[in-house]
Amino acid sequence: MATTTVRIEPRPEAWTESEWDKRLQLPPVVMLGGEVNALSVCRRLSSQGITVFAIGHSNSPTRHSRFAEWVDVPGDATPQSWASFLLSSQSDSFRGAVLLAGCDDAIEVLAEHR
Repeated sequence: MATTTVRIEPRPEAWTESEWDKRLQLPPVVMLGGEVNALSVCRRLSSQGITVFAIGHSNSPTRHSRFAEWVDVPGDATPQSWASFLLSSQSDSFRGAVLLAGCDDAIEVLAEHR
């Protein structure tokens, strides 16, 4: 009779820090637009160890947040300039990031360019 070996993974409580690092390599987030609601999302994601980049209107509260790194988009900080930036090679460093909409303008940009 043949014997089968079954490897049982340790429970998460038993994982070492390096195992957690390997399993939790979370992609960065690009928060597109938003006001105070976007700020609270950035704060929560950052507290979970997720790198957050913010793109938005020039007066956005996320611009000065310690929980997000502001991305200066060429142009006049309008939703059209956000789309142009994200669709250009200038945004290649964000490839693989999760794109979140923080306002109606951002939702429209995502809907138009999905």
